[in-house]
Amino acid sequence: MVLTRNGQKGQGMVDYALIIAFVVAIGLAISGSGLGDAIKNVLADTGVAIAGKDNYADALNKYGSISTAELKQVSNAERIAIDKAALSNLGKIFLGKTEAEVKALLGVNNITGGNNPYGAILFDYEVASSDDGAPVTKLRYNGGSFNSLDAVEWMKGNYTRNTANDYTASKTINDARYLFSDDAISKTPQGISVGNYSATIRGQFEFTDGKVSAVTINTTRSIQKSGGYERHECEGLTGIRVTE
Repeated sequence: MVLTRNGQKGQGMVDYALIIAFVVAIGLAISGSGLGDAIKNVLADTGVAIAGKDNYADALNKYGSISTAELKQVSNAERIAIDKAALSNLGKIFLGKTEAEVKALLGVNNITGGNNPYGAILFDYEVASSDDGAPVTKLRYNGGSFNSLDAVEWMKGNYTRNTANDYTASKTINDARYLFSDDAISKTPQGISVGNYSATIRGQFEFTDGKVSAVTINTTRSIQKSGGYERHECEGLTGIRVTE
């Protein structure tokens, strides 16, 4: 899925995108895929394509503090689309930057992620509680020249730096939900019953003429175990490729 910097708005554009989604889904079904799965998958991707930057800001206001039970009344496909739109907005902050500028922003000397196949860490997100009360979370970045509130603004599509000196030393913000899809709202990813898994958002950078021309955003849930980390991909939130 390629998401571009310039979104298009208007009800006509939304209607056109939905018509195309149904046509493609039917084509996939005829070619051997199940109709239900085809429609679900294509519509989820279409939701990202038509989601403007206001989509995530509205979701924060609407879903950021409600219970998990209330949130799950919204379809997971819709919530994945919101998360994808937010993470694509996040990736756009890096477009056009040099390697040195990316390193300075992230506070690292290596932006390849080393041996990690998902790329360099952008920030961590921990769900401390996912009971039916208000969520308890930690969105954390401990290095570089930005902080967690910057990251939230970038996910909204707002790229003006907030220079107010009102952040904690650990650059951690708590007690609101910042991601909404199933694999990002529970204490553990789907199918895993033990351990407290943090979510890590990582980026893989591509360069053209010395500047970032594309970023691929990947979100995994990780837990440290003897000998290293066990990682699980968050459904729909890996391989999000953002370009100019």
